[in-house]
Amino acid sequence: FLLGDQVVASDDQFPYSTQFELPANAADGGETIVPIRARATDLAGNVSEASRNITVVPDQPPTIEITEAPAEGADIVEGTPFILTAVVQDDIGAEVEVLVNGIMLQTRSQAPYRFEVTAPIVAAENNAVDVTVRARDTQGQTAEASTTINVVPDTPPTVRLTAPQPGTETLEGSLVSISVDATDEVGVTAVDIYVDGQVAVHLT
Repeated sequence: FLLGDQVVASDDQFPYSTQFELPANAADGGETIVPIRARATDLAGNVSEASRNITVVPDQPPTIEITEAPAEGADIVEGTPFILTAVVQDDIGAEVEVLVNGIMLQTRSQAPYRFEVTAPIVAAENNAVDVTVRARDTQGQTAEASTTINVVPDTPPTVRLTAPQPGTETLEGSLVSISVDATDEVGVTAVDIYVDGQVAVHLT
């Protein structure tokens, strides 16, 4: 088997077949006609050939579109996750990267391109953060799609005692019912009840 004048493979068993990977730059200058020849040789050394031309077309760059993400400019609390999903089209295949403010965090080499991304920890009150998905094909060609979120600091939880009421009197040795209302924009993970400066109850 010849590609142009170069022997790329040989086979001495029927059925005679092979596979050949075309060079990545075979069509860098545009559509390229490449001749393929099969040369058969018998025991007497007689040779016959058959040939056919194929047209090699350039590898097209990928396309990428974000199909699931927080709304543009949405407030996301630092350290909390959000979902980012992209659809990629490429004639051969592509790897997809997720970048937050230019820093690559995750990659996927096959669909579905769905990522759970954690909002970065921030120092200021409001922070515009660029989130980008980048597709890269086997030729190194890339395509990008981006969105922006507003990362806000994780504020401390609020807590208040709802029982007992202020000034409540109770007998020594008796049970005291204690109720707490605790809230947080992300979630309360634990509540500790202190009695006389010591942790008496730990609630999760």
